[in-house]
Amino acid sequence: MRNSDEHRYEYFGTPEGEVMIIENGAARTYIQEDLAFTTYMLEKIKSLYSEAYKALCSVYQKSALNRTYYEFLIVRRFINCNFSKLDNVSDVDEEGTFHFEFVPCPLRAERKYCNIICNAKIDTSLSACEKEIMKLCLDGKRSDEIADMLFKSIHTVRTHKRNAYQKLGVNSIQEFFAYAKKNNLFNSK
Repeated sequence: MRNSDEHRYEYFGTPEGEVMIIENGAARTYIQEDLAFTTYMLEKIKSLYSEAYKALCSVYQKSALNRTYYEFLIVRRFINCNFSKLDNVSDVDEEGTFHFEFVPCPLRAERKYCNIICNAKIDTSLSACEKEIMKLCLDGKRSDEIADMLFKSIHTVRTHKRNAYQKLGVNSIQEFFAYAKKNNLFNSK
């Protein structure tokens, strides 16, 4: 599922604790059988919010043997804790960027993972793959060339680039170049 090609998402919670998804103007309940959506969200959570992901895995470890249900619980909790208000701002935009909302919870400060799962912080360290791809971008390689060189799909290369941009708060290769230069990202010792 490539969010940038297809959709913007808005989520909201019901009083019963269900998650509703508004996709292309139509609302539906998020259910365990939404495997493509669960996989998409889980990958985003794992790669961008690793601390929240680890906490969620811990919370739901008793359900880990039923992989589909386990992953569903992780995604549902992440959405409930970080979006869950119905408003006019897309929670996930066409670029796949999350736009968190403050979700009021009377027990927020008392919960074990307050400000880890709820109000999750983005992991700003680039993975080895993201670094490798971004170094090749800075060397002037196009996404299709990088995909061929690294034996990866062009979709994977674009996803790693988008994640690197999001983690570092940049919006273009020029901004990334300035960031990399300022922070000596690729300088060898």
